[in-house]
Amino acid sequence: MTDMSRFVGTWSLLAIESNVGRQGSGKPKGQIIYDAGGNMSAHVVLPAGEDGAPPPPYAGYFGTYTVDEAGSTITHHRVANTNPNAPKDVTREFRFTPEGHIVLTPRENRDNSLTFERISK
Repeated sequence: MTDMSRFVGTWSLLAIESNVGRQGSGKPKGQIIYDAGGNMSAHVVLPAGEDGAPPPPYAGYFGTYTVDEAGSTITHHRVANTNPNAPKDVTREFRFTPEGHIVLTPRENRDNSLTFERISK
């Protein structure tokens, strides 16, 4: 099975881990979808901020993706994004856990990682 085919499906966010702390209390909710044609979409709803200043409540984008199996990276080529100042292409280092989860670590922010579990193929 190629790494690209391992991505195909709908994934639910289990956790966001950060080495520099996390804003807000509660658990963020999110979903990422990859299809066999190379299309993807990602959505995250953040919990309210602890200091009374809420973070942006929703972040999302969609576009296409490519997988570099040798480099263990996936690049999201974003067509549209709720953050208009974000870069068009973002690369995530990936690893699959023995439980079948996927851990994505953004190259632009290696202090954070997102863990997802597959909810459908």
